[in-house]
Amino acid sequence: MTERLTDLWIEQLKNLHSLEVQLAKALPAMARTAEREEVRNFLLHHRVRAKAHATMLETILGELDETPGNVTCAAMGRLVAEWKPSDDIELLRTVRRGVHQEIERLAKAINGARVLGYDDAAELLCAAMEEEQYEDASLAKLGRRIHGHASRYAAA
Repeated sequence: MTERLTDLWIEQLKNLHSLEVQLAKALPAMARTAEREEVRNFLLHHRVRAKAHATMLETILGELDETPGNVTCAAMGRLVAEWKPSDDIELLRTVRRGVHQEIERLAKAINGARVLGYDDAAELLCAAMEEEQYEDASLAKLGRRIHGHASRYAAA
């Protein structure tokens, strides 16, 4: 039973790695379409974080004698494929959906690590989730600020 749970958890880690890699690849293109420099800077900063999280996942998988392999996160693939250049508010909403996927999958990976006794991995995953939660709050704040500016411009 434990072996099967470990296999499922490893698959979760590989899927999460794919999510991070896909997001890191998509963010520069998204940043190029941003109207505001603060949005562009945020997206490029988030790319650095996504790449760091992918590296962290590679480390965890390596300690398990695993590699990310050919696993593809279909949900992130759809999100990236469906994204169309639009205004900054829609851009932030799209990125926020990606961040929510990260948070959700990190939470599941943390639970798996704890159940299976991989305490060091759980600690690393918790740190990544805290960073993503901070990013989510920052995205929300940036969106509210931009939306307020957009509303004022529309009223003028």
